[in-house]
Amino acid sequence: MKETRMEITYRIRLCKACGMCSKSCPAQINIPEALGIYKEYQAGDMEILEKLDEMESPGKPVDCIECGACSAKCS
Repeated sequence: MKETRMEITYRIRLCKACGMCSKSCPAQINIPEALGIYKEYQAGDMEILEKLDEMESPGKPVDCIECGACSAKCS
């Protein structure tokens, strides 16, 4: 079942940036870093999305395969 935008926004706000999701990510995305950028975007900083390309992790959000491994590890 697909989550609604409101449900996703709620889960993002609850993120404690523990990194457990990133450890299970097959695309090697630094998920807490990406979520931090997205939170700033939601707060109105439209130019912050450029930082997604500057992320130091091997994987970027665009590399996400939507496997759900991160959600399974999220506490």
